[in-house]
Amino acid sequence: SAISDDVSSAVLNRPLRKIVDLFLILMFYSILALGISPSLLFLRFIRINNYVHYLIFPLISVPVFFWFFMIIVMSAVVCKWVMIGRVDDRDHHASSLRRQLSMFVSSLLITSSLFGQLFLGTSLIPFCLSLLGAKIGKRTCINSLKIDDWDLLTIGGDVYIAENTVIQCHTAEGMVFKCMPVRIGRYCEIGKQSVILPGAVLRMGSVLGDLSLVMKNEEITNISSDNLDEDEESMRWEGSPARVCTRTRAHLVSLDKNSLSRRNSVS
Repeated sequence: SAISDDVSSAVLNRPLRKIVDLFLILMFYSILALGISPSLLFLRFIRINNYVHYLIFPLISVPVFFWFFMIIVMSAVVCKWVMIGRVDDRDHHASSLRRQLSMFVSSLLITSSLFGQLFLGTSLIPFCLSLLGAKIGKRTCINSLKIDDWDLLTIGGDVYIAENTVIQCHTAEGMVFKCMPVRIGRYCEIGKQSVILPGAVLRMGSVLGDLSLVMKNEEITNISSDNLDEDEESMRWEGSPARVCTRTRAHLVSLDKNSLSRRNSVS
């Protein structure tokens, strides 16, 4: 599709793009140095030469990792709001300055996850994503930082997002990054290593299994359009692409009876 004039005019020429790339690389490693230098200096004064220091070192590593994690995250927050601002759903060329800066901030956030494994699943992760522009409800547990275009992301309360889940609010189509919002309703559960593409909507109470893919502009619901029986359980979506995997209590009871009969036959 055609790109708007303001986006196409923002495309960087080759010399300017090299300068921007060099600047971002220097800034990236400067932020890493800013985080790791105090940690190394602190450890330099602590000589691990006896058993007492070996016992103290694990206790010291937690605040050191926290410092490193927060330095990188706060640097990403500052860079995002100073250099990019609020992200909208307009299309951007892959070589535009806005997209380059957005990828830089995303790289910082992914790098911070190397030192933030201790804090995944805590309230610190939703707080950091909220600083980047995401709208996140209360009591939400997030175990992944593989999330970008944060202003386009809305997550309700009491949501669980498992490890290594990718929530992507853009797609690359013909050198054009097309951005669309992603909405995750309350009480949703998202399994490990799942991928949610832009434009996806997960309705309240939806359950997405492990290693599942929610396609672009797809809607995941918890209530079937057909009339459900009294024994019908909540709907579960699994697979790539995600498809409905409906299970009833009667079906689960029959599986239990079959497994029990097999055990009796073997015994």
